[in-house]
Amino acid sequence: MSNEQVRLAGLSRRLLLSGAAALAVLATLPIGPARAQDAAQAFMDDVGQQVVQIFQTPDLNDKQRLDRLVEILDASVDFEIVARLVTGRYWRQATPEQQAEYVELFREFTIQTIASQLRNYGGETYQITGGRAVDDRDTVVSSKIVRGAGQPPANVDWRIRQTDNGLKIIDVVGEGVSAVVTWRQEYGEILDRSGFDGLIARLKEQIAARSQTGLPPREL
Repeated sequence: MSNEQVRLAGLSRRLLLSGAAALAVLATLPIGPARAQDAAQAFMDDVGQQVVQIFQTPDLNDKQRLDRLVEILDASVDFEIVARLVTGRYWRQATPEQQAEYVELFREFTIQTIASQLRNYGGETYQITGGRAVDDRDTVVSSKIVRGAGQPPANVDWRIRQTDNGLKIIDVVGEGVSAVVTWRQEYGEILDRSGFDGLIARLKEQIAARSQTGLPPREL
């Protein structure tokens, strides 16, 4: 792997972990007048309250927390849209079978990455700082993670899309850097070299490697 690939891979992991941390510390959001951005903010509030409940239940072990977190992720994140956005123009070059396998692998790797951080929750607080409509489908909800020990807060934006199945998260932007854009750069290099078969093989390698790091066991 080239130095640039290592850099992109590290950046994508940091973005994903920022998003996972933010999901783990979402706090109560007052709902104001009925506007498009308020609906998206209320959606993120609902997601957040469910996640907070998971981490505030002391008698859950890591596997139980992961199981419940996965249920929330599957309900609130549109993995197919995210996976399609990540591959960009290459998506239509894949067969339906390749698309389906890739989406499931992408979801599995995302869940594994979040699972690896379950024990890192340190009581951070989370604040909604605003929302803005991007177009007739998408809204960006801005948030701030407030950390202890004199650490500066982390700014995280959530891109929310109105889909046929309701509001869904389709991107996480940490400190101005989009996870989708970063993944697109990283995966684009693989797709250029070896197409969808190469990307699928790479994800399988990453999942297998991560499975050997002692994560909480789960049937993914």
